[in-house]
Amino acid sequence: LAVLAGPLATALAYCSVTVVRTGNLALGDAWVGLQLHWRRGLALGAAGVVLGVLAAVAVHFYTRSSFGWPFAFLTLYLVALLGIYAAVLTTVAVAEPELPLREAARKAAVVAADRPGATVLLGLALLVVNAAGVAAAVMPFLTLTVAYSFVAVAHFVLPAEAREV
Repeated sequence: LAVLAGPLATALAYCSVTVVRTGNLALGDAWVGLQLHWRRGLALGAAGVVLGVLAAVAVHFYTRSSFGWPFAFLTLYLVALLGIYAAVLTTVAVAEPELPLREAARKAAVVAADRPGATVLLGLALLVVNAAGVAAAVMPFLTLTVAYSFVAVAHFVLPAEAREV
């Protein structure tokens, strides 16, 4: 069931890219984004589920061993970095639909590696914003902070000349 969150995430990313590029958004844009990017969304959602399950198993294994806590921490750190990368990858894959997903993954890696400090700071800022949204309640998290996160990533990923606003 979690795999189905991928197409919804790509539709939201499409809306964020549209807002950043044009400054305008209509309700129908979400449907257009879902129609255009549902396959990529399924692929990204499936990859996210696989990585999430592997991370959960690794953390569970490392926390049960006597000296595994550093490895559990390292696993969580890598999962956080992969989450930031996944947000950048989703935005790149939606912003440039003509690229195959493998090329979009390479471009997302280049975008993140070109500005490593800014990428980590973006991830930390989004972590704080989303944690505050979850602490406030589930609905603000689902409606405001996730949408804000996608818009922030779109501003980070898209070049300034691609934005009309």
